[in-house]
Amino acid sequence: RGDAGGGSTAFGLELHPTVLKVYYLQALAQAQEVTIVRAVRLGHSSSLVSELCHDTKDKYAEAHAMLKTVHSDLVAQRLGRFELYLRYKTSMLAALELVFLGVHLARAAQPKQP
Repeated sequence: RGDAGGGSTAFGLELHPTVLKVYYLQALAQAQEVTIVRAVRLGHSSSLVSELCHDTKDKYAEAHAMLKTVHSDLVAQRLGRFELYLRYKTSMLAALELVFLGVHLARAAQPKQP
């Protein structure tokens, strides 16, 4: 049986306080991704989109770092794919951040036409 006290047994790992915080950060980051998509569709500035990507990337990175603090072989067994997902999202958003930053810098470097 699982540990009802939020421990890290096989059945209680998903209810571990740190894992719950990781789920919270993931949900928040996914909601921010919706905001990023809307900002792009509405034509907001690339610098704003870059900042949104940066903030969202940081949330995924924080969630990944927190998940790694749960000392258990069960994390590797039960949450290994979730950890890979968090790493993927962190990397993807870091790339998007740089893309939109590059667009912003390229536009800023273009001479203004009268």
